[in-house]
Amino acid sequence: MRELLVEQNLHWTQLPKAYAYRQAFSKLVSYLPLKQVVTISGIRRCGKSTLAKMAIKHLIDEGLNPANILFVNLEQPLFLEYRHDPRSLSD
Repeated sequence: MRELLVEQNLHWTQLPKAYAYRQAFSKLVSYLPLKQVVTISGIRRCGKSTLAKMAIKHLIDEGLNPANILFVNLEQPLFLEYRHDPRSLSD
């Protein structure tokens, strides 16, 4: 699992790459100072991961230690057992 987390968090070992600006980015940045979990939701392949990686780059540019930022893509097969599907709940 460690190797997978290192692979998903390249900002731990190298500078994050730049991405094209997205309109939702400024709204996301306004939420970053909050001490709550911020969820980015949307349809598949709409840019959620890119938006999250833009936020990671922003935080690093603002001086946050990259080691204090964790990105986890739950689409990886290793994490499937940790995913929760609300449709699977029984009444």
